Amino acid sequence: MGARVNRTDEAEGSNPFGSTRSNLMLFRRPCSYPAATRERARELRRAGFTYSEIIAELGGDIPYATLQSWVADIELTIEQQARIGHRQYAYSPETRERARELRRDGLTYSEIIAELGGEVPQATLQGWVTDIELTEEQRARIKQKEIEAARRGQPLGALWNRQQKQKRLQAARDQAIPIAKRLAKDRDALMLMASALYIGEGAKADGAFSFSNSDPQVIQTWMALLRRNFDIDEHKFSCYLAISEGMDEDNLKGYWSEVTGISLNQFRRSSVKKNPGTKKREGYKGVCIVTYYSAAVRRFLDALAQGVIDELLESA
Repeated sequence: MGARVNRTDEAEGSNPFGSTRSNLMLFRRPCSYPAATRERARELRRAGFTYSEIIAELGGDIPYATLQSWVADIELTIEQQARIGHRQYAYSPETRERARELRRDGLTYSEIIAELGGEVPQATLQGWVTDIELTEEQRARIKQKEIEAARRGQPLGALWNRQQKQKRLQAARDQAIPIAKRLAKDRDALMLMASALYIGEGAKADGAFSFSNSDPQVIQTWMALLRRNFDIDEHKFSCYLAISEGMDEDNLKGYWSEVTGISLNQFRRSSVKKNPGTKKREGYKGVCIVTYYSAAVRRFLDALAQGVIDELLESA
Protein backbone atom coordinates (compact mmCIF):
# COMPACT_ATOMS: atom_id res chain seq x y z
CA MET A 1 0.00 0.00 0.00
CA GLY A 2 2.66 2.52 1.02
CA ALA A 3 4.92 1.90 -2.00
CA ARG A 4 1.98 2.20 -4.42
CA VAL A 5 0.88 5.46 -2.81
CA ASN A 6 4.35 6.98 -3.00
CA ARG A 7 4.65 6.25 -6.71
CA THR A 8 1.67 8.56 -7.10
CA ASP A 9 3.77 11.29 -5.46
CA GLU A 10 6.90 11.07 -7.60
CA ALA A 11 6.60 8.70 -10.58
CA GLU A 12 5.09 11.17 -13.02
CA GLY A 13 6.03 9.50 -16.29
CA SER A 14 2.78 7.61 -16.87
CA ASN A 15 0.39 10.52 -16.18
CA PRO A 16 1.93 13.94 -15.50
CA PHE A 17 -1.42 15.39 -14.42
CA GLY A 18 -2.40 12.80 -11.82
CA SER A 19 -5.68 10.91 -11.46
CA THR A 20 -9.05 11.75 -13.01
CA ARG A 21 -10.26 13.01 -9.63
CA SER A 22 -7.21 15.26 -9.40
CA ASN A 23 -7.81 16.61 -12.89
CA LEU A 24 -11.33 17.63 -11.94
CA MET A 25 -9.89 19.59 -9.02
CA LEU A 26 -7.79 21.62 -11.44
CA PHE A 27 -10.88 22.86 -13.25
CA ARG A 28 -12.77 23.75 -10.07
CA ARG A 29 -10.20 26.33 -8.95
CA PRO A 30 -8.30 27.51 -12.06
CA CYS A 31 -7.22 30.96 -10.75
CA SER A 32 -6.83 30.53 -6.99
CA TYR A 33 -3.09 31.16 -6.82
CA PRO A 34 -0.95 34.13 -7.95
CA ALA A 35 1.70 33.73 -10.61
CA ALA A 36 4.41 34.32 -7.99
CA THR A 37 3.35 31.19 -6.14
CA ARG A 38 3.48 29.12 -9.32
CA GLU A 39 6.92 30.48 -10.19
CA ARG A 40 8.22 29.71 -6.69
CA ALA A 41 6.94 26.15 -7.02
CA ARG A 42 8.75 25.78 -10.33
CA GLU A 43 11.98 27.11 -8.84
CA LEU A 44 11.79 24.55 -6.02
CA ARG A 45 11.06 21.72 -8.46
CA ARG A 46 14.01 22.71 -10.65
CA ALA A 47 16.11 22.54 -7.48
CA GLY A 48 15.03 18.91 -7.01
CA PHE A 49 12.43 19.25 -4.27
CA THR A 50 9.73 16.59 -3.92
CA TYR A 51 6.07 17.53 -4.29
CA SER A 52 5.60 17.17 -0.54
CA GLU A 53 8.57 19.44 0.17
CA ILE A 54 7.29 22.06 -2.26
CA ILE A 55 3.80 22.02 -0.74
CA ALA A 56 5.28 22.41 2.74
CA GLU A 57 7.57 25.23 1.56
CA LEU A 58 4.56 27.09 0.11
CA GLY A 59 2.62 26.82 3.34
CA GLY A 60 0.73 23.59 2.76
CA ASP A 61 -2.11 25.27 0.83
CA ILE A 62 -1.43 23.92 -2.68
CA PRO A 63 -3.36 20.84 -3.85
CA TYR A 64 -1.07 18.09 -5.05
CA ALA A 65 -2.70 17.84 -8.48
CA THR A 66 -2.46 21.61 -8.99
CA LEU A 67 1.25 21.50 -8.17
CA GLN A 68 1.76 18.64 -10.63
CA SER A 69 0.24 20.68 -13.44
CA TRP A 70 2.52 23.64 -12.68
CA VAL A 71 5.77 21.64 -12.87
CA ALA A 72 4.92 18.77 -15.25
CA ASP A 73 7.28 20.07 -17.96
CA ILE A 74 10.34 20.34 -15.67
CA GLU A 75 12.88 17.56 -16.19
CA LEU A 76 14.92 16.43 -13.20
CA THR A 77 18.55 15.37 -13.37
CA ILE A 78 19.49 11.77 -12.68
CA GLU A 79 20.89 12.85 -9.33
CA GLN A 80 17.68 14.64 -8.39
CA GLN A 81 15.57 11.64 -9.38
CA ALA A 82 17.78 9.37 -7.25
CA ARG A 83 17.49 11.72 -4.28
CA ILE A 84 13.71 11.76 -4.56
CA GLY A 85 13.61 7.96 -4.86
CA HIS A 86 15.62 7.55 -1.67
CA ARG A 87 13.03 9.58 0.22
CA GLN A 88 10.11 7.28 -0.56
CA TYR A 89 8.73 5.35 2.36
CA ALA A 90 5.55 3.49 3.37
CA TYR A 91 2.97 5.13 5.59
CA SER A 92 1.91 3.31 8.71
CA PRO A 93 -1.70 2.31 9.41
CA GLU A 94 -1.58 4.69 12.38
CA THR A 95 -0.74 7.61 10.05
CA ARG A 96 -3.60 6.73 7.75
CA GLU A 97 -6.06 6.37 10.63
CA ARG A 98 -4.92 9.67 12.14
CA ALA A 99 -5.54 11.35 8.79
CA ARG A 100 -9.07 9.91 8.64
CA GLU A 101 -9.74 11.07 12.20
CA LEU A 102 -8.65 14.61 11.35
CA ARG A 103 -10.79 14.63 8.21
CA ARG A 104 -13.83 13.52 10.20
CA ASP A 105 -13.16 16.53 12.42
CA GLY A 106 -13.53 18.75 9.34
CA LEU A 107 -9.89 19.75 8.75
CA THR A 108 -8.70 20.78 5.30
CA TYR A 109 -6.19 18.66 3.38
CA SER A 110 -3.52 21.27 4.07
CA GLU A 111 -4.24 21.24 7.79
CA ILE A 112 -4.09 17.44 7.90
CA ILE A 113 -0.80 17.36 5.96
CA ALA A 114 0.68 19.89 8.37
CA GLU A 115 -0.60 17.89 11.36
CA LEU A 116 1.07 14.76 9.94
CA GLY A 117 4.41 16.51 9.53
CA GLY A 118 4.06 17.80 5.96
CA GLU A 119 5.30 14.61 4.30
CA VAL A 120 2.04 13.10 3.01
CA PRO A 121 1.20 14.08 -0.59
CA GLN A 122 -2.29 15.50 -0.99
CA ALA A 123 -3.19 12.93 -3.64
CA THR A 124 -2.29 10.16 -1.17
CA LEU A 125 -4.29 11.81 1.57
CA GLN A 126 -7.31 12.18 -0.70
CA GLY A 127 -7.23 8.46 -1.41
CA TRP A 128 -7.31 7.73 2.34
CA VAL A 129 -10.29 9.95 3.17
CA THR A 130 -12.35 10.03 -0.03
CA ASP A 131 -15.22 8.07 1.53
CA ILE A 132 -15.63 10.42 4.51
CA GLU A 133 -18.67 12.70 4.23
CA LEU A 134 -18.44 16.17 5.73
CA THR A 135 -21.23 18.17 7.31
CA GLU A 136 -22.48 21.41 5.73
CA GLU A 137 -20.67 23.38 8.45
CA GLN A 138 -17.40 21.55 7.79
CA ARG A 139 -17.64 22.12 4.03
CA ALA A 140 -18.33 25.82 4.60
CA ARG A 141 -15.30 26.09 6.90
CA ILE A 142 -13.04 24.35 4.35
CA LYS A 143 -14.26 26.67 1.58
CA GLN A 144 -13.49 29.71 3.75
CA LYS A 145 -10.01 28.37 4.47
CA GLU A 146 -9.36 28.01 0.73
CA ILE A 147 -10.46 31.62 0.15
CA GLU A 148 -8.20 32.86 2.95
CA ALA A 149 -5.24 30.92 1.55
CA ALA A 150 -5.74 32.49 -1.88
CA ARG A 151 -5.97 35.97 -0.34
CA ARG A 152 -2.72 35.50 1.52
CA GLY A 153 -0.98 35.03 -1.79
CA GLN A 154 -2.46 38.15 -3.39
CA PRO A 155 0.07 40.76 -2.09
CA LEU A 156 2.95 38.61 -3.28
CA GLY A 157 1.18 38.14 -6.60
CA ALA A 158 0.64 41.89 -7.00
CA LEU A 159 4.33 42.56 -6.33
CA TRP A 160 5.35 39.88 -8.82
CA ASN A 161 3.01 41.36 -11.45
CA ARG A 162 4.51 44.84 -10.95
CA GLN A 163 8.00 43.44 -11.29
CA GLN A 164 7.07 41.59 -14.47
CA LYS A 165 5.49 44.74 -15.91
CA GLN A 166 8.68 46.70 -15.21
CA LYS A 167 10.71 43.96 -16.92
CA ARG A 168 8.45 44.12 -20.00
CA LEU A 169 8.71 47.92 -20.11
CA GLN A 170 12.49 47.77 -19.81
CA ALA A 171 12.67 45.13 -22.54
CA ALA A 172 10.61 47.39 -24.81
CA ARG A 173 12.90 50.33 -24.06
CA ASP A 174 16.02 48.27 -24.72
CA GLN A 175 14.59 47.27 -28.08
CA ALA A 176 13.34 50.74 -29.06
CA ILE A 177 16.18 53.03 -27.91
CA PRO A 178 18.73 52.03 -30.60
CA ILE A 179 16.07 52.57 -33.28
CA ALA A 180 15.03 55.91 -31.77
CA LYS A 181 18.63 57.15 -31.69
CA ARG A 182 19.08 56.25 -35.34
CA LEU A 183 15.82 57.86 -36.44
CA ALA A 184 16.47 61.06 -34.45
CA LYS A 185 19.46 61.69 -36.77
CA ASP A 186 17.48 61.02 -39.94
CA ARG A 187 15.87 64.18 -41.32
CA ASP A 188 13.37 62.24 -43.46
CA ALA A 189 12.19 60.36 -40.35
CA LEU A 190 11.78 63.62 -38.45
CA MET A 191 9.79 65.17 -41.28
CA LEU A 192 7.52 62.13 -41.31
CA MET A 193 7.06 62.46 -37.55
CA ALA A 194 6.09 66.12 -37.98
CA SER A 195 3.54 65.27 -40.64
CA ALA A 196 2.12 62.44 -38.51
CA LEU A 197 1.69 64.75 -35.52
CA TYR A 198 0.12 67.37 -37.77
CA ILE A 199 -2.54 65.10 -39.29
CA GLY A 200 -3.29 63.72 -35.81
CA GLU A 201 -3.43 66.90 -33.71
CA GLY A 202 -3.16 69.74 -36.21
CA ALA A 203 -5.62 72.08 -37.90
CA LYS A 204 -5.33 74.19 -41.02
CA ALA A 205 -6.54 77.59 -42.11
CA ASP A 206 -5.87 79.90 -45.04
CA GLY A 207 -2.14 80.31 -45.23
CA ALA A 208 -1.51 78.82 -41.79
CA PHE A 209 -1.70 75.67 -39.67
CA SER A 210 -1.81 75.03 -35.93
CA PHE A 211 -0.97 72.30 -33.44
CA SER A 212 -2.43 71.92 -29.95
CA ASN A 213 -1.70 69.78 -26.90
CA SER A 214 -1.72 70.00 -23.11
CA ASP A 215 1.50 67.98 -22.72
CA PRO A 216 4.51 70.35 -22.63
CA GLN A 217 6.86 67.65 -23.90
CA VAL A 218 4.69 67.06 -26.96
CA ILE A 219 4.58 70.82 -27.67
CA GLN A 220 8.37 71.03 -27.26
CA THR A 221 8.78 68.13 -29.68
CA TRP A 222 6.53 69.83 -32.23
CA MET A 223 8.52 73.06 -32.02
CA ALA A 224 11.82 71.19 -32.36
CA LEU A 225 10.55 69.31 -35.44
CA LEU A 226 9.52 72.52 -37.16
CA ARG A 227 12.72 74.37 -36.34
CA ARG A 228 15.00 71.48 -37.27
CA ASN A 229 13.33 70.54 -40.56
CA PHE A 230 12.20 73.84 -42.06
CA ASP A 231 13.53 77.33 -42.64
CA ILE A 232 11.43 78.88 -39.88
CA ASP A 233 10.70 82.57 -39.45
CA GLU A 234 10.15 82.99 -35.68
CA HIS A 235 7.98 86.06 -36.26
CA LYS A 236 5.40 83.92 -38.07
CA PHE A 237 4.52 82.04 -34.87
CA SER A 238 1.54 82.98 -32.74
CA CYS A 239 0.16 81.24 -29.69
CA TYR A 240 -2.88 81.22 -27.47
CA LEU A 241 -4.12 79.09 -24.56
CA ALA A 242 -7.36 77.26 -23.84
CA ILE A 243 -7.78 77.46 -20.08
CA SER A 244 -10.51 77.23 -17.45
CA GLU A 245 -12.04 80.02 -15.45
CA GLY A 246 -10.00 80.74 -12.33
CA MET A 247 -6.62 79.77 -13.83
CA ASP A 248 -3.85 82.41 -13.76
CA GLU A 249 -3.63 83.45 -17.43
CA ASP A 250 -0.53 85.65 -17.13
CA ASN A 251 1.41 82.99 -15.22
CA LEU A 252 0.42 80.30 -17.73
CA LYS A 253 1.43 82.47 -20.67
CA GLY A 254 4.88 82.81 -19.12
CA TYR A 255 5.08 79.05 -18.64
CA TRP A 256 4.11 78.21 -22.23
CA SER A 257 6.36 80.93 -23.60
CA GLU A 258 9.31 79.11 -22.03
CA VAL A 259 8.09 75.76 -23.33
CA THR A 260 7.62 76.95 -26.92
CA GLY A 261 10.36 79.54 -27.16
CA ILE A 262 7.76 81.96 -28.54
CA SER A 263 7.88 85.54 -27.29
CA LEU A 264 5.10 86.69 -24.97
CA ASN A 265 4.15 89.49 -27.34
CA GLN A 266 3.17 86.83 -29.88
CA PHE A 267 0.58 85.33 -27.48
CA ARG A 268 -3.03 86.19 -28.22
CA ARG A 269 -5.87 86.41 -25.75
CA SER A 270 -6.66 83.04 -24.17
CA SER A 271 -9.88 81.11 -24.61
CA VAL A 272 -11.43 80.75 -21.14
CA LYS A 273 -13.95 78.01 -20.38
CA LYS A 274 -16.71 79.09 -18.01
CA ASN A 275 -17.95 76.78 -15.23
CA PRO A 276 -15.23 74.12 -15.71
CA GLY A 277 -16.62 71.88 -12.94
CA THR A 278 -15.05 70.64 -9.72
CA LYS A 279 -12.78 67.93 -11.14
CA LYS A 280 -9.24 69.27 -11.53
CA ARG A 281 -6.29 67.48 -13.09
CA GLU A 282 -3.13 67.85 -11.04
CA GLY A 283 -0.47 69.83 -12.88
CA TYR A 284 -2.86 70.80 -15.67
CA LYS A 285 -1.77 74.03 -17.35
CA GLY A 286 -4.35 74.30 -20.09
CA VAL A 287 -4.01 73.55 -23.79
CA CYS A 288 -1.37 75.36 -25.83
CA ILE A 289 -2.29 76.13 -29.45
CA VAL A 290 0.68 77.06 -31.66
CA THR A 291 -0.01 78.57 -35.10
CA TYR A 292 2.53 79.01 -37.86
CA TYR A 293 1.74 81.19 -40.86
CA SER A 294 3.13 79.39 -43.89
CA ALA A 295 1.05 77.82 -46.64
CA ALA A 296 4.19 76.18 -48.08
CA VAL A 297 5.07 74.23 -44.90
CA ARG A 298 1.41 73.30 -44.42
CA ARG A 299 1.14 71.97 -48.00
CA PHE A 300 4.33 69.95 -47.56
CA LEU A 301 3.12 68.31 -44.30
CA ASP A 302 -0.21 67.46 -45.95
CA ALA A 303 1.46 66.02 -49.04
CA LEU A 304 4.02 63.98 -47.09
CA ALA A 305 1.43 62.39 -44.82
CA GLN A 306 -0.97 61.66 -47.67
CA GLY A 307 1.84 60.29 -49.84
CA VAL A 308 2.90 57.77 -47.22
CA ILE A 309 -0.74 56.78 -46.62
CA ASP A 310 -1.30 56.25 -50.35
CA GLU A 311 1.83 54.09 -50.67
CA LEU A 312 0.85 51.98 -47.69
CA LEU A 313 -2.70 51.41 -48.89
CA GLU A 314 -1.59 50.68 -52.44
CA SER A 315 0.81 47.95 -51.29
CA ALA A 316 -1.59 46.49 -48.69
